[in-house]
This record gives sequence, structure tokens and C-alpha cells, in this order.
Amino acid sequence: MPKPSFFINQSGFILPYVVFISALVLIALSASIHMYHNEIYMTDIEMENIKTETLLQMGYTNYMKTIETGESPGEQFYTFPQGRVHIQFVESKAILNIKTTTNKNQRQTFVRPFSMPSEEKCRDCHKIPIN
Repeated sequence: MPKPSFFINQSGFILPYVVFISALVLIALSASIHMYHNEIYMTDIEMENIKTETLLQMGYTNYMKTIETGESPGEQFYTFPQGRVHIQFVESKAILNIKTTTNKNQRQTFVRPFSMPSEEKCRDCHKIPIN
């Protein structure tokens, strides 16, 4: 009579190993799915931050172009495909309050110091020096 092996024993010795390995696989799978959802969420937040920074730069550039045309600094509203920008010049503190709102309604406020560009600087504001 052949010696019975514990791997093929019909009395249920192998069941705890199968349950333990199955539990480990399910825990690893569940953790991977959770990390994937977190990565998607973080990517969405990062994309919104990039859109906010882009709106800030586009709004500030348009504001400087408006100032170059001779219009007095004050309140300006700009609408772009990614969202809206509201720029307000606070003369008493010589700062710009820049409020951005993305299409997903993420709002952020920036404060930048601002001084009126002189006539000479204004002509060359957007020229990039070539070295």
C-alpha cells in the first residue's frame, strides 16, 4: 500500500493553505485597486493645478498687454477654454489680486506685487532675448 501524501489527503489538510493563499491574493488585488484609484484621483488634482497655473500665466500676460495699450489698471475679467480669471489692481498696496476658476470649479487666489511698467519697458515686455 502506498504511503499517503499530505497534499492529496482527503481529510482536509490542504484547505487551510488554499484559504490562506486565496486571502493573500485577494488582499494584494484589493490594495492594488485602491492604489490605482488614488493615483487617478491625484492625477486629476495635479491636472487641475496645472490648469490653474496656466490660467494665472495667461491672465497675467493678457493683463500686461492691456496695460501696454494704455488702459488704466483696474479690474479685468478674462475667459479662457480652461476657465476664468479675475484680476484686480489694489493701488494702495501696489499688488494684483488674481482669482482663477477652472471649469471643474477649482478656485485659487494669487497675490503678486505689481509696478506700472515704464514706456521703454512696455515696448519690450514680451520680447525674448536671443543669446
